[in-house]
Amino acid sequence: MHFRLRSFKNYRSGELVHRDEKPYMGNTLYIGSLKSEVYFCIYEKDYEQYVKNDVPLEDAEVKNRFEIRLKNDRATQAMKDLLAHQQAEKTAFEIINRYIRFADKDDTKRRSDWKTNERWEWFIGKNRGALRLTTQPEPYSFERTLNWLHHQVAPTLKIASI
Repeated sequence: MHFRLRSFKNYRSGELVHRDEKPYMGNTLYIGSLKSEVYFCIYEKDYEQYVKNDVPLEDAEVKNRFEIRLKNDRATQAMKDLLAHQQAEKTAFEIINRYIRFADKDDTKRRSDWKTNERWEWFIGKNRGALRLTTQPEPYSFERTLNWLHHQVAPTLKIASI
């Protein structure tokens, strides 16, 4: 695996007493920090429906779900691309392609030179573009500094003074 995002978390969930004696476990994988403006959530939707609505796993229409979670400017940039091109698939897969790549390990090469895994290439689509969700930084201003103090510094000071 090779991610532009540096963190991931994997969670397993289940029941102590299994309904219908089915020992199934649900898995959730977060790729990226949950505090960042871009991260991904991959989970077993069939298990979620089993627990919430008693839908048997084999009857669930959707087995797995892959979510792109965006905040603030990253969400705005994604919406601009979506509105400009009117192609949800293009926007979604180009975001995924920008931040995630599964590659086959090759000890003779640097990680960035590893070959993309064939199954991942099939999923993402060959020659897919990569959508960058960043903007040019705004020039410094008094208002920008006040905004930074209010959103970044003040919450930390509040906790530190407790």
